[in-house]
Amino acid sequence: MKGNSKPSLPPRGGSIDSSLNKLAQRMERAPILKDGRIAFRLSGPSGNEDWFVESMAGKVRVMPGEAEAYGNLEIAGKVSRIKALLEGEKDMARVFLAGGVRVKGDLTYAEDLAKQIGLLRCPAAGLPENQGVHGKRSRAVPARRRRGAD
Repeated sequence: MKGNSKPSLPPRGGSIDSSLNKLAQRMERAPILKDGRIAFRLSGPSGNEDWFVESMAGKVRVMPGEAEAYGNLEIAGKVSRIKALLEGEKDMARVFLAGGVRVKGDLTYAEDLAKQIGLLRCPAAGLPENQGVHGKRSRAVPARRRRGAD
């Protein structure tokens, strides 16, 4: 049954595994959850590290270590930036569109899952409908009128 299992690693204070364990708990409650693996390729001051969030039959667990293949998704970026995204301190869509995080794999699934677990608030980069990524308002361009269309 979904939501009854605990992620495999105990949180260690403010580290990335604590954030990944919280993510795993939210993922277990997501109706869209697929069996598979999400790889997190992290870079930081102490070097590079890989973490995986694996789901199987509604259970989700977090594992450190390298993998030969990334599975459903691969998310790569600075450990501090990804931790801030997982904790809700930064807007996922803005960071993704600005190139701060790279995502490979099934992007439709990534977007749908992120919406269901509360990591993505708006599919349009969290911006008002007519505002661009760089804060400038975009103008709607009126369609050309055909000659003699009146």
